[in-house]
Amino acid sequence: MNAAQIHLALNHFPLILVIVGTLVLAYSLWKRQTQFRTLAFMLFVAAAVTALPTYFTGEGTEEVVERMPGVTESVIDAHEDAASLTIAFVEALGAASIVGFVVMRKRDALVKPVAATLLIVGIAAMSSIAWTAHLGGQIRHTELRGSTATVAPAVNAETD
Repeated sequence: MNAAQIHLALNHFPLILVIVGTLVLAYSLWKRQTQFRTLAFMLFVAAAVTALPTYFTGEGTEEVVERMPGVTESVIDAHEDAASLTIAFVEALGAASIVGFVVMRKRDALVKPVAATLLIVGIAAMSSIAWTAHLGGQIRHTELRGSTATVAPAVNAETD
Protein backbone atom coordinates (compact mmCIF):
# COMPACT_ATOMS: atom_id res chain seq x y z
CA MET A 1 0.00 0.00 0.00
CA ASN A 2 1.22 3.46 -0.78
CA ALA A 3 0.47 6.72 1.05
CA ALA A 4 -2.38 7.60 -1.31
CA GLN A 5 -4.14 4.29 -0.66
CA ILE A 6 -3.83 4.73 3.11
CA HIS A 7 -4.92 8.38 2.91
CA LEU A 8 -7.97 7.55 0.83
CA ALA A 9 -8.88 4.54 2.97
CA LEU A 10 -8.77 6.53 6.21
CA ASN A 11 -9.87 10.06 5.32
CA HIS A 12 -13.58 9.42 5.79
CA PHE A 13 -13.23 8.13 9.35
CA PRO A 14 -12.29 11.39 11.11
CA LEU A 15 -14.97 13.24 9.14
CA ILE A 16 -17.77 10.82 10.04
CA LEU A 17 -16.60 10.40 13.64
CA VAL A 18 -16.53 14.17 14.26
CA ILE A 19 -19.95 14.71 12.67
CA VAL A 20 -21.60 11.83 14.52
CA GLY A 21 -19.80 12.70 17.76
CA THR A 22 -20.97 16.31 17.59
CA LEU A 23 -24.57 15.25 16.94
CA VAL A 24 -24.44 12.67 19.75
CA LEU A 25 -22.99 15.25 22.15
CA ALA A 26 -25.69 17.78 21.26
CA TYR A 27 -28.32 15.09 21.87
CA SER A 28 -26.73 14.16 25.20
CA LEU A 29 -26.85 17.76 26.38
CA TRP A 30 -30.44 18.19 25.21
CA LYS A 31 -31.69 14.95 26.80
CA ARG A 32 -29.23 14.95 29.72
CA GLN A 33 -28.03 11.46 28.84
CA THR A 34 -24.67 10.59 30.37
CA GLN A 35 -24.16 7.46 28.26
CA PHE A 36 -24.47 9.51 25.06
CA ARG A 37 -21.97 12.05 26.39
CA THR A 38 -19.55 9.21 27.02
CA LEU A 39 -20.15 7.87 23.51
CA ALA A 40 -19.51 11.32 22.01
CA PHE A 41 -16.23 11.62 23.90
CA MET A 42 -15.20 8.16 22.64
CA LEU A 43 -16.06 9.13 19.06
CA PHE A 44 -13.97 12.30 19.38
CA VAL A 45 -10.96 10.35 20.67
CA ALA A 46 -11.36 7.86 17.80
CA ALA A 47 -11.52 10.78 15.35
CA ALA A 48 -8.29 12.21 16.78
CA VAL A 49 -6.57 8.83 16.48
CA THR A 50 -7.66 8.25 12.87
CA ALA A 51 -6.89 11.83 11.86
CA LEU A 52 -3.18 11.38 12.56
CA PRO A 53 -2.36 8.78 9.90
CA THR A 54 -4.73 10.54 7.52
CA TYR A 55 -2.86 13.80 8.00
CA PHE A 56 0.62 12.29 7.89
CA THR A 57 -0.03 10.38 4.66
CA GLY A 58 -1.02 13.62 2.93
CA GLU A 59 2.48 14.50 1.72
CA GLY A 60 3.02 11.05 0.26
CA THR A 61 -0.35 11.28 -1.43
CA GLU A 62 0.63 14.61 -2.95
CA GLU A 63 3.70 12.95 -4.46
CA VAL A 64 1.46 10.34 -6.09
CA VAL A 65 -1.20 12.68 -7.54
CA GLU A 66 0.60 15.95 -8.30
CA ARG A 67 1.58 14.96 -11.83
CA MET A 68 -1.80 13.51 -12.80
CA PRO A 69 -3.85 15.25 -15.48
CA GLY A 70 -6.24 17.86 -14.10
CA VAL A 71 -4.46 18.11 -10.73
CA THR A 72 -3.17 21.56 -9.88
CA GLU A 73 -0.77 22.68 -7.19
CA SER A 74 -3.15 25.41 -6.02
CA VAL A 75 -5.92 22.90 -5.27
CA ILE A 76 -3.50 20.67 -3.37
CA ASP A 77 -2.15 23.67 -1.43
CA ALA A 78 -5.66 24.78 -0.43
CA HIS A 79 -6.43 21.27 0.85
CA GLU A 80 -3.10 21.11 2.67
CA ASP A 81 -3.65 24.50 4.37
CA ALA A 82 -7.14 23.50 5.48
CA ALA A 83 -5.80 20.17 6.76
CA SER A 84 -3.29 21.98 8.98
CA LEU A 85 -6.11 23.82 10.74
CA THR A 86 -8.33 20.76 10.87
CA ILE A 87 -5.73 18.53 12.50
CA ALA A 88 -5.36 21.13 15.27
CA PHE A 89 -9.12 21.20 15.86
CA VAL A 90 -9.54 17.42 15.79
CA GLU A 91 -6.56 16.73 18.05
CA ALA A 92 -7.74 19.41 20.50
CA LEU A 93 -11.19 17.81 20.45
CA GLY A 94 -9.71 14.39 21.19
CA ALA A 95 -7.50 15.72 24.00
CA ALA A 96 -10.36 17.71 25.51
CA SER A 97 -12.52 14.59 25.39
CA ILE A 98 -9.97 12.74 27.49
CA VAL A 99 -10.18 15.64 29.95
CA GLY A 100 -13.96 15.24 29.76
CA PHE A 101 -13.67 11.60 30.83
CA VAL A 102 -11.58 12.61 33.84
CA VAL A 103 -14.00 15.40 34.77
CA MET A 104 -16.95 12.99 34.54
CA ARG A 105 -15.26 10.75 37.12
CA LYS A 106 -13.90 13.41 39.47
CA ARG A 107 -15.91 16.66 39.30
CA ASP A 108 -19.55 16.26 38.47
CA ALA A 109 -20.20 20.02 38.65
CA LEU A 110 -17.82 20.68 35.74
CA VAL A 111 -19.27 18.09 33.37
CA LYS A 112 -21.86 20.35 31.73
CA PRO A 113 -19.48 23.27 31.09
CA VAL A 114 -16.84 20.89 29.70
CA ALA A 115 -19.42 19.16 27.48
CA ALA A 116 -20.76 22.51 26.26
CA THR A 117 -17.22 23.63 25.43
CA LEU A 118 -16.62 20.36 23.60
CA LEU A 119 -19.80 20.93 21.62
CA ILE A 120 -18.48 24.30 20.45
CA VAL A 121 -15.09 22.82 19.56
CA GLY A 122 -16.90 19.91 17.89
CA ILE A 123 -18.89 22.27 15.70
CA ALA A 124 -15.72 24.13 14.75
CA ALA A 125 -13.91 20.85 14.03
CA MET A 126 -16.89 19.56 12.05
CA SER A 127 -16.94 22.69 9.90
CA SER A 128 -13.20 22.62 9.37
CA ILE A 129 -13.02 18.92 8.52
CA ALA A 130 -15.98 19.15 6.12
CA TRP A 131 -14.28 22.03 4.28
CA THR A 132 -10.98 20.14 4.18
CA ALA A 133 -12.75 17.09 2.77
CA HIS A 134 -14.44 19.23 0.13
CA LEU A 135 -11.11 20.71 -0.91
CA GLY A 136 -9.55 17.24 -0.96
CA GLY A 137 -12.31 16.01 -3.23
CA GLN A 138 -11.55 18.81 -5.67
CA ILE A 139 -8.05 17.44 -6.24
CA ARG A 140 -9.25 14.59 -8.44
CA HIS A 141 -12.91 15.47 -8.92
CA THR A 142 -12.78 18.53 -11.12
CA GLU A 143 -16.58 18.68 -11.19
CA LEU A 144 -16.44 19.88 -7.57
CA ARG A 145 -14.37 22.93 -8.43
CA GLY A 146 -17.32 24.98 -9.65
CA SER A 147 -15.51 25.96 -12.82
CA THR A 148 -17.44 28.06 -15.30
CA ALA A 149 -15.71 26.33 -18.18
CA THR A 150 -18.03 24.36 -20.39
CA VAL A 151 -17.39 20.85 -21.52
CA ALA A 152 -18.11 19.88 -25.09
CA PRO A 153 -20.99 17.43 -25.40
CA ALA A 154 -20.09 13.82 -26.01
CA VAL A 155 -20.16 12.75 -29.62
CA ASN A 156 -22.86 10.19 -30.33
CA ALA A 157 -21.34 7.21 -32.12
CA GLU A 158 -24.70 6.21 -33.56
CA THR A 159 -25.79 7.72 -36.83
CA ASP A 160 -29.39 8.47 -37.63
